Formats: sequence, C-alpha cells, structure tokens
Amino acid sequence: MIIDPRVGQTNRRPGRAELRSIPMLLELGVENFTFVDNLHKYELVDFNYKKVHGEQLEGNVFPICQIISQETEFHSDYDITRSLLNLQRSVASSTLILVIDSVSFVLKVNQNGKPMIEDWGLSGNTFKYEELFLRFLEKFGLNDSPLSFFETRNLVFHEMAIQYVRELGMKPRRFSDLFDYNSIPTESYAWKILKDFANEKTQVEGNEHIHQCLRAWIEHDITRIANHMIDTLQRCGFDQRKIEKLRRNSLTREGKGDG
Repeated sequence: MIIDPRVGQTNRRPGRAELRSIPMLLELGVENFTFVDNLHKYELVDFNYKKVHGEQLEGNVFPICQIISQETEFHSDYDITRSLLNLQRSVASSTLILVIDSVSFVLKVNQNGKPMIEDWGLSGNTFKYEELFLRFLEKFGLNDSPLSFFETRNLVFHEMAIQYVRELGMKPRRFSDLFDYNSIPTESYAWKILKDFANEKTQVEGNEHIHQCLRAWIEHDITRIANHMIDTLQRCGFDQRKIEKLRRNSLTREGKGDG
C-alpha cells in the first residue's frame, strides 16, 4: 500500500502527477497497471495498461498496481479495489500494490465505516510515497540528482537531470531546462518524449494537447515544458526526421562531433 496525495489532486492543478509512481514501480518489477481511463492519455514510459472489471479478473493479472483516488473509488461502476484484494488473497505468491491518496481511504461498499487499511489489516505494509521514493534513490545511487523533491518525485526526470549534469558539466537552473532542446544532451530522454508528440493532434491542439498528456506525470513547470516542446515541434514542422536531425546536430554543441 502506497499513500501518494497526488493521486487525489483535482483538475484545478496545472500538474497533478497522479501517475508519477509508475517509473519507480517498474524498476521494482511491477509491469501491469490499472487506473481510471481519463488518465491514460500518454505513456511516459512503457508499461502494460490493464483495463479491468470485477467479473474479468483472473490470477494472471498479477503482479499489478492499481492507482486510485477516493473520489474515483466512490464514483466507479465497479468495486474493483475489493475484487483485487479478494483475488490477491486467493492466489498464492501474488503481488498487488495499491497507490491511494489517503490513509483514510474507504472501499466503495463499506459495511463498518473503517478505512481500508484498518479493515484489511494493511497497516504494516503501508508506506508514504515520498519516503519510499527517497529510499529508492538512496539505494540505487540516484540521490545526487540536481532536482529537488519539490520539483518532482518522478524517477524519469531525476534520471534525466543526473544525465544532464554528467553530459554537460552543469546543473539545470530549473526543471524545465531538461526540455530546452537548444542545450540538452543528445541522449536525453526528452528527445523521445518530443518525438511522441510529433503528430497531427499536437499540431492542431498545440500546447493544450501536450499539457493534457503530461499533467498526469509532472508536478511543476509544465507550462514552460510545453512551451519548449511546441516551439521545437513547430521549428521541425512536427516531423520526426527533422527532430532526429536536430538531435544529432546537438552532438556538435556538446563538442563530441560525429566520430
């Protein structure tokens, strides 16, 4: 059980980051994820998205992580959380991770009014996401990231920031510098993200499309990030081949040449 308050953020926040735990959980061996459909606009990293309903659940769904807020639990047409908990207890050596927004989270159908953690005896296996993320960075030697935890607790961006320092020999001034395509390293993951948005939908909807897709992954600086991306996409005519040419040209800026 992981408690991440960001899972319960409302649409009023520019960057909600409900899915920020996925990159870390992937590194820990979880490949299957399920969450409300309207969050599945863009996959920052590769994972298996499972759209599950109670009557379709089978043991081979494990290991799986469900990311769900209290509001979603109450308004869902299915009692998925309870179904997953019941199935997990019936399948030997199965792994179920629930990322919820509060320790007071209660199931959709609740007979005794107790929080799920208390009702299902899960208090000994409950962690705050912020603490778990810090422990992960320390264990895998990533705690020298130049980004603060206030800026992001998404593993992808801390890895990008470490690479930025290693390749360029200086720290990014702010989070959005990781998406400044005039200066980022040639092998930065930001180039892959940019190519993902080189399409007609982005060309028509512009910054708003980027914003809507990335807000489930990013906590802060999302407007500047979207601006960097749309400026570069427009310069390259939303053409992946031109983006790749620009990326390769950045080798010269880094003083590496082409070999």
